[in-house]
Amino acid sequence: MTNCSLLISKEVGSAKIGFLIDKLKSFENILLNQAIPYVAHSEDMEVIIRKQNQVLLPNQMLEFNGYETRQLLNKALNERNPSSSYQELSGNHPILTSFPCEVLWLSHEKGVKNFQENLIWVLQKEKFNFDKSKAERISAKISEIILQNKQKYQLWESLTQRYEGEVLSTIVINASIELAKQSKSKFLAGIVPIVDSKAPNSTSLCHRTNIAYSNFIQIQQEMGDSPPRYLYALPINSSVITNEWSDQLREIVLNAKVAAESTKFDGIFVAVRGLKDISEEPGRVNTLTKLMKSLNMIAYEQLLPIWWSRTEFIGMNVLDNGGNFFSYNLNLKMEDVYTKFISRNLKPVDLMKRTGKFFHFEKRQLLDYNDVCNSRNKFQTLRPNSPVDIDSYNGKPVDCRKQLRKPHNIEEMNKMVEHWLNHVKDGEMNPGHEYLQGFSEPLYRVWGVQ
Repeated sequence: MTNCSLLISKEVGSAKIGFLIDKLKSFENILLNQAIPYVAHSEDMEVIIRKQNQVLLPNQMLEFNGYETRQLLNKALNERNPSSSYQELSGNHPILTSFPCEVLWLSHEKGVKNFQENLIWVLQKEKFNFDKSKAERISAKISEIILQNKQKYQLWESLTQRYEGEVLSTIVINASIELAKQSKSKFLAGIVPIVDSKAPNSTSLCHRTNIAYSNFIQIQQEMGDSPPRYLYALPINSSVITNEWSDQLREIVLNAKVAAESTKFDGIFVAVRGLKDISEEPGRVNTLTKLMKSLNMIAYEQLLPIWWSRTEFIGMNVLDNGGNFFSYNLNLKMEDVYTKFISRNLKPVDLMKRTGKFFHFEKRQLLDYNDVCNSRNKFQTLRPNSPVDIDSYNGKPVDCRKQLRKPHNIEEMNKMVEHWLNHVKDGEMNPGHEYLQGFSEPLYRVWGVQ
């Protein structure tokens, strides 16, 4: 049964102003139209846990990488971060746990290794109560199946087998629910098959796996447990987004409509891989925008929330078109969570490239470390109210990322959405499009075309 609902106070064009409410009062009303920081790895958690009172807005949501739940919690609860810090974070900021789809699709070794470590950990919890040896064997078997099925949907059939008396797909579903509970998440988007153009049946397989998740969630609720609110998860490969509206896209929309009307889900969660490639072709941008509008409308018709994961600045288009939330990587890169390894054996001058981009909200620019250093007033250009000696971070990319760039980007993203919200409250339509039209990066400017 659906427990979440939208409470809309104003509509301007397709944009919606209001709150997300929970009928069982398991969390305070959540303001719609948020840019949500995506906590991918332990470094991101260190930034969030230490800077939560400085950079996060009241009741601002967070999205966690579920494959690294244990690593994130270890970082949050280490000796320098008392447990009260995480209790404060999870109590004041509703958490959504999701699972980046490239881990299973690409059999990404690092992601699979992290998943295996998390499975060993969570399978020893009270929910499963396996001894360490059994947890290790089952986790190793699941990892082996994933690594043997790169870009193969045979993976999902293989996971239906029994191993040591346990159905592995059931283990995966229940383990992901338990990982979300361990992090005190209010919302969960599960581990489901990615939709890909080369496998037309992947659309129905994704739908059926979501239904299975909703059934397991319902069982826990009927037993008196309090699982996270489950979102209908739609991971979509860029190959599905072409210059034309396809039968597969029609099926995606139809399945989402069926799911939303079923009252089995508390929202819709969409994660599109390859946004950078899509952004290079206006025809594909138009197709994804059409999909965006369709899914947003389906959610709204049932007063359900919809999340668009790791869209970066495309999130402004999401909000204009009626979406409720979007998340972004703290490095502000349109890429998978798990990418190719970057060597640490770099010269100091090249090392600072690993600092990443600084977002300048007012100038609509992404600046690298050298851009900021070469500006006349250096970092005061970005932070006039709290000037920083950026030269002191030269040769220290990790310190620069954790202490300077990532906290700064969170603040700037919040300013951008606040700017959008103020314009919508004044009755302006599509201020997100207008903002993107003047953006420094061509890959984002294309999303400002109306």
